Amino acid sequence: MNPQGIVMIKFKTDDAAAKCLEVMEGRYFGGRRVSAHMWDGIANYHVKKTETAEEQQARLEKFAAQIEGKQADVAKTTEDL
Repeated sequence: MNPQGIVMIKFKTDDAAAKCLEVMEGRYFGGRRVSAHMWDGIANYHVKKTETAEEQQARLEKFAAQIEGKQADVAKTTEDL
């Protein structure tokens, strides 16, 4: 997990990577605008892990609860239609 929200994705082909950039650039995810770029081959985005196993587990459980809550909201909205 990168605290700056940086996500790296590997593709089998350059064409697939270019299509992803085209689709993702400028979209919103989690209320934040996505800025998509090809890796320059130099920048090191890896972050040393600083959280304990217990902290990681708590973070993942909190995230799962958020996702489940959003899914429940979507299901309720769909039922109202």
